[in-house]
Amino acid sequence: TGLNKKLGEDQFYQEFEKREREKYQKKVIGCLEKCPNCYRICDVEHNENPGEPGDLHACHRGHQYFGFSGKTFPGTNIVSLYYCSNLTNDSKWLPNEKKWSDLKIMNPWNEWDYSGLPSDHVKNKLKFQKAWKAVGRIICKTHHIEYHQNFDHNRKRI
Repeated sequence: TGLNKKLGEDQFYQEFEKREREKYQKKVIGCLEKCPNCYRICDVEHNENPGEPGDLHACHRGHQYFGFSGKTFPGTNIVSLYYCSNLTNDSKWLPNEKKWSDLKIMNPWNEWDYSGLPSDHVKNKLKFQKAWKAVGRIICKTHHIEYHQNFDHNRKRI
């Protein structure tokens, strides 16, 4: 019985140590969930239940162009240089032609906060344009899609 008690204590301490290590790793590394649209990594410091109401995933430092993840305009082989901030409730941008207002309430989009734009939106836009000009051709070649750098976001469909 003394041995069983010792094994129980050891297991308790091992589980406690594992739980604490995971908690601190999350604090140091951060959330690893990616936006289902642009694949930018969540930058929220979560409480205990990421994705739950009040603790949603988000990209407070700004979303990136869909093209960074190899996404194209629906039904084409042309890279999409839209980002989540361009989406309006009437946007239809997936091959299944769902409206953004319908899509954002479904899983996994409903675990993300897409409200509001970061205060440095213009700065982010310029940063991503510069990055796209530097690596966009390589990304497109990797995904076998058509490259462009037209940053005009006035198309009717995304």
